[in-house]
Amino acid sequence: FKIAEKSLKQGLLSSSIRRYGRTIRWYTPGNKYVQVATQRLLKISDIAYQSGDWEKAIMPLQHLRNA
Repeated sequence: FKIAEKSLKQGLLSSSIRRYGRTIRWYTPGNKYVQVATQRLLKISDIAYQSGDWEKAIMPLQHLRNA
């Protein structure tokens, strides 16, 4: 989770998306990071969608589905 946060701050979206997805899969159920990682993935998807980057908008949603 911490690496995902660091990647997001550096603007490395693909890396942060993968790491948030891993956070959800590895720490479910009951860990506080799961909810935050889910919110981050949804926010990244929304921002990418609004900017017209459809591929980047779908990627976080796929990670949520797989998690």
